[in-house]
Amino acid sequence: STSCTGRYPFPTRRNPTPEEIFHLPPNASQAQIKTRYYELAKLYHPDSVHVQTLPLAERTSRFQAFQRAYEVLRRPRRAG
Repeated sequence: STSCTGRYPFPTRRNPTPEEIFHLPPNASQAQIKTRYYELAKLYHPDSVHVQTLPLAERTSRFQAFQRAYEVLRRPRRAG
């Protein structure tokens, strides 16, 4: 299932961009990125009680996707 009980449904596209995963615009600030990462990581952590309706494997997969997306987005962007 690709739906979720949280505010930010997981993207249904096969290879979503990090911005799509975090539901952020491409020009999001580092503060916005960090805040959204911690919000989603807390919600989807495999041990979280917030989304127990999702199977453990799916929670783990989403949590790992958030970690990978954060690693990409937290790097400074190059101009031009």
